[in-house]
Amino acid sequence: MYITDIKIQNFRIFENFEIKLNPGMNLLVGENNSGKTALIDAIRYTLDTNSAEWIKIKTDDFHNNQDRLLISIKFEDIDKFAYKFVEHITYEDSKLCLYVNLLCSRTDIEKNGNPYIRTEVRSGKDAIGPVIEREIRDFLSTTYLKPLRDAETELKNGKGSRFSQVLLGCPEFKINDENRDKIKELINRIIDANLAIIDNENVKKIKQIITDGYIKNLLFSNASFDTRIDILDSKKYDEMSEIEQKKALKDIFEKLSIHYVDNNGKQGLGYNNILFMATELLLLQQDSQLNLPILLIEEPEAHLHPQLQMKLLKFLRELGEKTDNKVQSIISTHSPNIASKANLENVFIIKQGRAFSLRKGETQLSNNDYIFLEKFLDVTKANLFFAKGLIFVEGDAEEILLPTICSLLGKNLEDYGISIINIKNTAFHRYAKIFQRKDAQNCIDIKIACLRDLDLWPKEVEEIKKRTSHNEHYWLKDDEEEKKEQVKEKKDALISGVEGQNIRVFVSDEWTFEYSLIKSGLGKDIFEAMYYGRLEQKNIDYIYNNLTGDENTKAFQIFKEINKTECAYNLSEILMKKYSDKPKELEMRLPQYIKDAITYVTS
Repeated sequence: MYITDIKIQNFRIFENFEIKLNPGMNLLVGENNSGKTALIDAIRYTLDTNSAEWIKIKTDDFHNNQDRLLISIKFEDIDKFAYKFVEHITYEDSKLCLYVNLLCSRTDIEKNGNPYIRTEVRSGKDAIGPVIEREIRDFLSTTYLKPLRDAETELKNGKGSRFSQVLLGCPEFKINDENRDKIKELINRIIDANLAIIDNENVKKIKQIITDGYIKNLLFSNASFDTRIDILDSKKYDEMSEIEQKKALKDIFEKLSIHYVDNNGKQGLGYNNILFMATELLLLQQDSQLNLPILLIEEPEAHLHPQLQMKLLKFLRELGEKTDNKVQSIISTHSPNIASKANLENVFIIKQGRAFSLRKGETQLSNNDYIFLEKFLDVTKANLFFAKGLIFVEGDAEEILLPTICSLLGKNLEDYGISIINIKNTAFHRYAKIFQRKDAQNCIDIKIACLRDLDLWPKEVEEIKKRTSHNEHYWLKDDEEEKKEQVKEKKDALISGVEGQNIRVFVSDEWTFEYSLIKSGLGKDIFEAMYYGRLEQKNIDYIYNNLTGDENTKAFQIFKEINKTECAYNLSEILMKKYSDKPKELEMRLPQYIKDAITYVTS
């Protein structure tokens, strides 16, 4: 039994929201304020949680000050548990399902100075069924791990402590015939220890001093009283009622705490966070007859270094793939480490209050694309899930130089929430299709610019490359008209299969990114970057001024000497020095396709 569909109306960022979940893992990714937390809260407000937290709908939970909100959660594969909620079952599409609907309405009534919000939880499609009883809601309640949790505090002893709840939730501590003897032994041992403490000579002495030396002097002379020191009541197990036995067990467990320790003693937040999650997962899986195994986690990366984040995700992924007692998890994250290790089909991009599943059949990705991305979508590239806009590039030079160029043009990429993703190959179509929907009307509102090299070789390349029948399609034609047609055909081929919906492809007019920069007006700057820090400026100027040949020959002489990555770093510094106060001059020296790409993603 698991959640399949959620529909939300007028709750926080959501006006009309729908999502279809996976039976195992569901990873919610996206920028801040996109709706990830609102979705998790919608689930826990409707189904409640098993952590005894106080959950209450407030006036600011209503979208745009609407008067009513509705959260509808649909469960399928319910046959095993149908006997628990027979009167609430809906028969739909030849199978049984359960709808749980939270309906909330504003009223004119005030309660304790606050507006009273009428709430009810009903079953049935469109909430036409009866009110759902507390017992059923307890069964459906979720395990919720909130963001930035203080795991050490959560696991400390005290009234209603989380660790005591975990222990009391274990089947081994249910008071029944099977467990009675072991529980009796445990309680009696604590009572015996209690009696031993009471009988301790020094404890008796202190008790007497408090009683006779202080309390008697603070009360009236005719007051009748005594004092008692204990951990539990002194009754033995067999003298207790079942209610007293349960209370005794609860009192014992509330005095316990749990910590992660090793040879160095207590550990920090990260390891305690792992310990807290481990205890919660144990409770979640212990008895599927008492609770559905549904897990809500916000920011599992909190306090965990990247390797532990990946280990945690692997474990949660395996829980969702079990055949028995499978855990359905809904997890929100801002971590590229976690996003890079998730199965792509488990990922949902949450954007401006809408959910976009990356399941097969909902994107333009083919089966082979999923296999490719599973292998090559690393931590750096997974940054694409959290950006407002993206620029896909082929190599290191573009990744290094573009942020500098944009900044000098007054379009700092960080200010626009734009990330540069270095694909390091020409498989643009695979990454672009992540954001392209089968339903083109439902496209993701993220502008993506793909910067591509034309990769047609000018004749000067014959100096280092030999013309053969195998590479003839790379050589630029000599005839100007033929050359124009060849460039157009090549650009069309590079754009085809990539561009579409919010994705645009920008192709260089020249051979490569660096060659385009040289030809467009940054040749002198790139030449300086080749010798930056190795020659004096006057020597660099002398060598550059003595380059011979036409424009293409000079450009090739510069290009063939470039160490691309080193030159890019040096050029970035040179551009900052030369053009910090001359953005218009820099803009005039840039290739048009680069200016067009920057304009597109920042407009």
